[in-house]
Amino acid sequence: MVFVVSSIILLLLTRPVVKKLQNKPVATNYELDVGKTAIVIEPIDNSVNKGRVTLEGTDWAARTEDGSKISEGTPVKVVRIDGAKLIVSEEK
Repeated sequence: MVFVVSSIILLLLTRPVVKKLQNKPVATNYELDVGKTAIVIEPIDNSVNKGRVTLEGTDWAARTEDGSKISEGTPVKVVRIDGAKLIVSEEK
């Protein structure tokens, strides 16, 4: 009887702590790349599905957010990630 009562009391006391820990969103690796600057290594042209950028030493397929063309060597900002492609916009 003592075991059952003490177990219930301990569960009730630890539940708020566990709930507080579970509600914190944890950024995954790809979410940390949004907002960073990448360099275009292959011209980006959405109409022919071409374009690559390098971001922190990693080569990514890239498309522009607004459909514009971006030439090689241009710095771009990562807007979001769509599957295995970075959606970028030209840095101003």
